[in-house]
Parts: sequence; C-alpha cells; structure tokens
Amino acid sequence: MRIVVLEDHRGIRSALELLLEWEGHTVVGFERGEYAIDYLQRYSADFVLMDWNTPGVCGAEFLKLMEQACLPLFRPLVGVLSGDAAAQQAVDDYGAKFFFMKPFEPEVLVRGLLTAV
Repeated sequence: MRIVVLEDHRGIRSALELLLEWEGHTVVGFERGEYAIDYLQRYSADFVLMDWNTPGVCGAEFLKLMEQACLPLFRPLVGVLSGDAAAQQAVDDYGAKFFFMKPFEPEVLVRGLLTAV
C-alpha cells in the first residue's frame, strides 16, 4: 500500500515512515499540506495519514483540496492524528477512517490503519 504521511514534527514523521515501511508499505512523508497535495495531483496513494494541524494547508482545507486533486476512483482513505480532541469531528464531517489522539501507541496505530483498509 502507498501511504502519504503528513506530519510537521520531523521525529514523529520519521518514526511513522519507518514503522509503516517496516510493515511493508511504500511511504512518502511531507511536513506541509501543500506539498502533499502537489504529490497527490501527480501520483496516487492508497492512504493519507495526516496530522490535523500542520503549517500551511491543513485540516478541513487539506481534505477539500485533496478531493479536488484526486479523481474519485483514486481518492485515498484518510486517517487523522491530532493532539486536539476537537479534531475528532473530522472523522464524522470529512469521512476520515479513524482518529488517533497524540501521543499514540505505534502498534495501535498500525492495527487501526490495517483495520481501516
């Protein structure tokens, strides 16, 4: 599975990339939403694992731009990470497959991802 990781904290992003690659996935990481949108306009992904609050394009704006950037048949599933419990609303409002509150257990995150797809 090709996974886009949108996370502005370099350490968290690197850990997620390593963990998901170790599980056999192809992972592309970005620190800013506009970089991830640019990637999704040119390449397909199966899943986007996103921090709700990143510099630049983030949250609901990111999800709206992602819908415009991807053809419906190739729109990736989305999982949301956040330290803000209010971001949980994204799961209901924007069709995210899951929400994880930071900090999270890496094993639980991987199980959530595998359950979502």
